[in-house]
Order: sequence, then structure tokens, then C-alpha cells
Amino acid sequence: AADTANLRAEPFIDSETVTWASKGNVFEIADEFTENSGRKWYKVKTSAGKEYWIAGKAVKLLP
Repeated sequence: AADTANLRAEPFIDSETVTWASKGNVFEIADEFTENSGRKWYKVKTSAGKEYWIAGKAVKLLP
């Protein structure tokens, strides 16, 4: 597994990468989106209140 994940402006693989997150970062999930292909994305909110999209395969959901 990668140690970083891209945080994107929109929930699509070709969307601009705005920043990245290190493995182990914890975010609040604000929304989710599934592409027609089945690829899942989560809109995450940072501690600074900014929102980005991250690929579902890079996310481990916590209870």
C-alpha cells in the first residue's frame, strides 16, 4: 500500500490533485460518490475545514 494518497478537487481520477494525505491521517467523511464504473470516492473534511475527494481504495473506515 502507498504511504500517501491524492486529495482531489472532484471525485474523478483525472481531476486535479490539490494536495495529498499521509497514511494514518484521520478525516471526517462529508459525502460519498460512486462512478458508473463502480469506483468509490469519499469527500473528506480536514481539521482546517477544507474538503477534498479521496479514492475509496485509499480509505479505511473507522467505526
